[in-house]
Amino acid sequence: MEVAFQAKAPINFQPGNGYGIFNYDHKNALLAVANGYPLLAEWENGDWSYSPVIGQGDAVVSDTSLYRVFINAPTGTQVASTGTIIARERTGNQEEIEIVTGPARDFLFIASPNLQQQTHIVDHPHSPMGHF
Repeated sequence: MEVAFQAKAPINFQPGNGYGIFNYDHKNALLAVANGYPLLAEWENGDWSYSPVIGQGDAVVSDTSLYRVFINAPTGTQVASTGTIIARERTGNQEEIEIVTGPARDFLFIASPNLQQQTHIVDHPHSPMGHF
């Protein structure tokens, strides 16, 4: 299935009205988008199953999916997201950023010209995963 759409993010979403999972912070030039796309309701027991979106915790609970996402942004925008950036194609002052994921319940991205990448390798013997 392919879905293409445009949306406007709320600007400077006020504290106490959720936790900024779909918001543009003008002061810090930071866009946060989680659960920012249409989802089909699950078909359960012969009927559509749906729940209201809540402003805390897991705002939306959905089945896992494989995502292939294209983000069009001004050149120089840094993106942190679910999955892996596999391509960036520049056209003029815009970039198309291609991202793919393994099985995931949601797709999230944060975009800003001010993001800086940091990497830290953790290897702790008492971690339930050993190391990651």
